[in-house]
Amino acid sequence: MTTEKKYIIDQWFDSEDVAKAGQLLDQSQHIVISAHHSPDGDAVGSCLGMAAYLKGKGKDATVILPNAFPSVFLWMEGATDTLLYDRHRQKADEAIAQADLIIFLDLNATYRMLDLGTALADSHAHKMVIDHHLNPDIACDVIFSYPSASSACELALRLIHALGDYEQISKACAENLCTGMMTDTGVFQYNSNNPEFFVLLAMLIAKGADKDMIYRRVFHSYNKSRYLLLGLILNEKIEYLDELHTSIFTLSREEMQKTGYVKGDAEGFVNLPLEIKDMRLSISLREDQEQSPLVHVSIRSVDSIPANEMASRFFNGGGHLNAAGGRLECTLEEAHAIALKACEAFAEYLK
Repeated sequence: MTTEKKYIIDQWFDSEDVAKAGQLLDQSQHIVISAHHSPDGDAVGSCLGMAAYLKGKGKDATVILPNAFPSVFLWMEGATDTLLYDRHRQKADEAIAQADLIIFLDLNATYRMLDLGTALADSHAHKMVIDHHLNPDIACDVIFSYPSASSACELALRLIHALGDYEQISKACAENLCTGMMTDTGVFQYNSNNPEFFVLLAMLIAKGADKDMIYRRVFHSYNKSRYLLLGLILNEKIEYLDELHTSIFTLSREEMQKTGYVKGDAEGFVNLPLEIKDMRLSISLREDQEQSPLVHVSIRSVDSIPANEMASRFFNGGGHLNAAGGRLECTLEEAHAIALKACEAFAEYLK
């Protein structure tokens, strides 16, 4: 006879919040789970992981995301059942109208959900937030906001454990949560220096998550168009501000179309310049393929350089100390000028 291994981890959450969350989950039958627009691995993984957990408890759990996510996540259980608000609005609105609980994951404000945010904010359902970004601004019944966490997936796992339901985690739930923990730490390169992070990772592996397989499926499943785009960036697009130890690159809609861009192709490119010796900051500016004018901003930094502060001050965004992002409703040229001003404003950190 085998018995479940007992894992001891620090209890971050207030016991009253855990009790309130447990009560909401027990009393709710139709639950909508959602995250920010342009969902990344943590947004997708936390939503699908929580959905798998709730379905295992007999709940009707529907994942609704504002728009499409990269195809490298389509292998995850529940991914093909996800409703995309910009494509399946009628079905999504029906699920929202029926919901008695809405769970927001990996976001701190509903404006980061585009039109879906308005629909969810207007719902009279109970609401719960599980997030690791600064300054949460969502009206809800209970909130688990811990910026020190590596990912929303880590917080989802901690909550499931705090509720006493670790034994109920399925292999699919473990795989989905492991995916978000892996991607939001750059495969454990940042935001993962807490020894307990690896205890939590071990808990998912014990439930059947194969981290090696997940790595291959996420990072070895790109389209050829990604490498055409990478060649363009490396050969023609990167601008180096040597005195500031900074790099900036822009991607126009036309350039992406020329290389056959598919959503997700540029994922992670902003990290690459930091492989250069003494490089301290990297900024990516990418034109939206549909909305104009709109530029997506990604920022990566090292050490104590506050990427999140730069994102908040200059790019209508936020994030973590070394990984942040935002968006600008302007031309690519105007966004580039703003990026240069941002670098100058943070020169004391960069020189």
